[in-house]
Amino acid sequence: MSLSSKDWTPENWIRTALPPYGLESCEFVMLRTLGDAVARVQTPDGPRSLRVNLPGSAQRQQEIHGFLALANAAVLHVPTPLPDLEGRTVSPMPERRTAVLASWVEGKPSGRHLSPALAAETGRVTARLHALHSRPERWHGPVLDASWLRGWWRDEAPKHLTSPEVGSCLPAIEKSAVWLEIHEHEFQVIHADLHFGNLLALPGGEVGVLDFGDCALAHPAFDLAMTEGEFADFHEGPEYIAAYRAAYAAETGRAYPLRARKFMAACTDTAFLAWVYGSENEQVREQKLRWVPGVLARLAGN
Repeated sequence: MSLSSKDWTPENWIRTALPPYGLESCEFVMLRTLGDAVARVQTPDGPRSLRVNLPGSAQRQQEIHGFLALANAAVLHVPTPLPDLEGRTVSPMPERRTAVLASWVEGKPSGRHLSPALAAETGRVTARLHALHSRPERWHGPVLDASWLRGWWRDEAPKHLTSPEVGSCLPAIEKSAVWLEIHEHEFQVIHADLHFGNLLALPGGEVGVLDFGDCALAHPAFDLAMTEGEFADFHEGPEYIAAYRAAYAAETGRAYPLRARKFMAACTDTAFLAWVYGSENEQVREQKLRWVPGVLARLAGN
């Protein structure tokens, strides 16, 4: 395929990635075009997920695949790279990209089918992810620690927020940073992006987890704070959160870490702000900016 630079769209990334798998004649539907390109490909063996990654290190792809393999071995419903088909280099793209063909997880967006039972299952699945206790000796991906938290508010926040806005949030940020320093020994690899767009309601009432591309070394309560924030947007939020916490605690056999979740809320809020202001898609940024005042008010109130 001979393309000019302006023709290298996400759709053409996928088209270029199909032939090495012998799937050039298969139809596909784009699922994601911002960042990594992801498509649902209808293969002779059924649907598959095909992801073309942004340029990055091979070590980072190995980290993501390693965490996915652990999740798959724990019988969690996750898209698993198919054997011998991981990390293929896509040519002749102008930038080095890799493609990964993975199994397909069939389900519906969980946010549209919420119930206390589904919230509880989400809690159980999150606990099982945390039970993997993965902490590699070397890690090339994101580390959501005190340095990351303070660094964003020192270097990035002043570019997008007013001085009074930054100042009102800093006490909560510093409290969370100090807590992170004390509890850094509890860090492990977590999903780090457990919002409803990455959680599927499966036909049997189970929950599938998608998109491990942002998995990070962090405190497990980061995942809890993020998912609770999703539940809180619903009228029945308190009921969903109660079911989620009870199921998580029952699965782990320990009390739900309320204090840890409280401190991690400042981290998930910071991650949201970093995503909004760092987005290359202006439409996405404009859509999400309306949530920023609420996030800042919450941080200032803590």
